[in-house]
Amino acid sequence: GHVLNVEAVAGLKPSVIIADRSVGPKEALDQLRKSGIPVVLVDPHRSVGSTPQLIRTIADAVGKPDAGEALVKRTQEQIDQAKKQIAAWKPAKPMRVAFLYVRGNAGVFFILGSENGASELIQGVGADDVAS
Repeated sequence: GHVLNVEAVAGLKPSVIIADRSVGPKEALDQLRKSGIPVVLVDPHRSVGSTPQLIRTIADAVGKPDAGEALVKRTQEQIDQAKKQIAAWKPAKPMRVAFLYVRGNAGVFFILGSENGASELIQGVGADDVAS
């Protein structure tokens, strides 16, 4: 996870903080809460199936639950349509795909696999994830 700099975050004067549960340490989040800033934690696992709940959580956190439900409906319709389109053109023999996450020029990179949603994306387009 990521380590928070409490002073830097508080200095931004946010109305709400939305972070995933991999962010910490817990004491830093507690300190932000004690300063009066609402902290909303979301599941760090990302998947197509968890998208509606993530949208609802964030919409509730910013006080827009109706807009969240509308976005959930629209997003699910788009996902369903995309799955139909993919089924029509995915190759008979799946491609072998690696999902690389490269950040800046500091040599930070990851080969993403089954623990972070990359596999679901790769398999969703009819390919095989070589990292899972």
